Amino acid sequence: MKASWNWLTDYVAVKAPAADVADRLTMAGLTVEDIDKTPEDICFDIEITSNRPDWLSHIGIAREIAALYGLALHVPAVELPPAGGPVADEAALEVPDADLCPLYTGRVIKGVKIAPSPAWLREKVESIGLRSINNVVDITNYVMYECGQPLHAFDLAKLAGRKIIVRRAVSGEQITLIDETKHTLTDSDLVIADGKMPVALAGIMGGAESEIGDETSDVFVESAQFDQYSVRTTAKRLGISTDASYRFERGVDVETVDWASRRTGELIVEIAGGTLCEGVLKVGVERGARPEVRLRMSRVRRILGIDVPIEETRTILASLDFVLRGGSPDETVVEVPSFRGDVKEEIDLIEEVARIKGYDKIPFAAALKVAVGRRNPREIITEAAEEVLTACGFYGCVSYSLVTGDLFRKISPWTREDPVYIENRPGHEDTFLRPSLVGSLLLVRKTNEDRKVPDADVYEVAHVYLPSSDTLPDQPLMAAAVTGRGFPAAKGIVERLFQAIGAEAVEFEPCDFPFLAPGEAASIISGGEMVGFIGRLDSSIVESVNLRTGVSVAEINLGRFEARPRNVESFKTLQRFPGVERDLALVVRESVKWAEIVSCIEGAGAEYLDSISFISLYRGKPIPEGSKSVALHVVFRSPEKTLTGEEADRTQALIVGILSERLGATLR
Repeated sequence: MKASWNWLTDYVAVKAPAADVADRLTMAGLTVEDIDKTPEDICFDIEITSNRPDWLSHIGIAREIAALYGLALHVPAVELPPAGGPVADEAALEVPDADLCPLYTGRVIKGVKIAPSPAWLREKVESIGLRSINNVVDITNYVMYECGQPLHAFDLAKLAGRKIIVRRAVSGEQITLIDETKHTLTDSDLVIADGKMPVALAGIMGGAESEIGDETSDVFVESAQFDQYSVRTTAKRLGISTDASYRFERGVDVETVDWASRRTGELIVEIAGGTLCEGVLKVGVERGARPEVRLRMSRVRRILGIDVPIEETRTILASLDFVLRGGSPDETVVEVPSFRGDVKEEIDLIEEVARIKGYDKIPFAAALKVAVGRRNPREIITEAAEEVLTACGFYGCVSYSLVTGDLFRKISPWTREDPVYIENRPGHEDTFLRPSLVGSLLLVRKTNEDRKVPDADVYEVAHVYLPSSDTLPDQPLMAAAVTGRGFPAAKGIVERLFQAIGAEAVEFEPCDFPFLAPGEAASIISGGEMVGFIGRLDSSIVESVNLRTGVSVAEINLGRFEARPRNVESFKTLQRFPGVERDLALVVRESVKWAEIVSCIEGAGAEYLDSISFISLYRGKPIPEGSKSVALHVVFRSPEKTLTGEEADRTQALIVGILSERLGATLR
């Protein structure tokens, strides 16, 4: 936000040097990043935080200066000129999509003369880097930078039917904007239309067909409040950012809408001539209930560590246009003005007192008492999962909980119902809460592939949202991962994760989730219930996401293990003697599971068995139909000596005999 010093002093008679004011503003939260001095003016370049749209105006910044220096704020009083005929005789207004436009107002000025702006107006708009266009357009820009309310002026004669309709676009409609760019619209975009076609993108930019030109005589002035999420969605999709959209995205003050409209009408008649029609076209509510917040002085003392007198506190709040509604000697009831949507609780008022009082007035304690808190079970299990996945080469992600429905209907292992729909997000593409993290991570993987990072293995630990009969959805904590590594490698990583969180007796059972490839998919069972899944992503999903390569995916319900204590990890000394390694290829029935083979070997009572690991799986000739070949690697080791080949052979023979007896296995 660029602010002109000469312009600011129109509203507050500050005598302090500009550099001093810049320092005070910075200490109060309005960071002045740069000061540009010219022979005529001084321009502040101020960083505005997203929660303070009221600072996106000269009056808003002047209000802060007035409060910091104990001065009066002078807001121009609007005096409308004598009116002509009723505005309803000149134009009509319809707002069929009021959910995206809570308030819309329109005024008509007839008989204006379009001309270059007078020197004072041209100097004002150019002082903040704007280009002077003509008197009417400059006035709308001037008022926007004065009070923060964006406005737009239409050539009334160019509006078909002399009508304004605020509606959603028809999918496929096109509009050419005043910057001469042409855009195709969707039904999620809000437009300002006349009787035939769109003439502006609501809250973003006007159309070329209805812009003010030298021949313009009758002007329709728009001042409105648009849904900030709708404006942001359209602006982001079309790649457009304007001074107006920047303000609407952060939220405008509904109570300023009419003031800005009247102020614009007053200035147009004063500068461009013409006659202001009587009345205003209006659809919507101009003022809602203002919240009240109770501020206790005891709380101020406890938070700030200083005793701020109650009269000083009330003076500070009043200087910021908070309305005092009474109270007691130790508290004040404060009505929050409509332009301060960031103030909701008592602590917000305390922050206002601290800002204006001065953070440098608040003492600091040399010795702070620090108590080390204990991590709760959720923090412990989350940290353990993240440590394992990070150590295995995965990158942690934080993705959006709001998603589109299609992909997340296909990848929904935890429920057969549709994803939870958010009803109060009209006009948005992302209107569902995700039922699984896997879909989000696939989109992250796709984004990395598009940016020439083809092998980004990613994970996330976060909540998913499952349909519930309660008011709120179920929100279990999940850990999910997507990797380009094969199914066996992914399974090994998941097994290590379970070991880290203290999960015991975890089994992998074949499953038939439609989004996983047949034969390379498993449900993870613990305590008789499914706690996760793992598998290679089915090729149909790979194609729908437009991934270049296949991936393996896994998701685990960490919430199932919160109440289970983690095992204390034990360590063994390094082996002193070498092991004897053997590879075995077993032919077993198709129904025999790897877990059964491991269990059988471990239960054979082999004296020197040290470890077992999987090598490969083979089906086909010469293996009989209905059977498979499982290759495994075993290590025999003694803690007391180096084994001989004969001793290893005897141990191997014992294992093979048990496998043959219990599983009907034969050596290839």
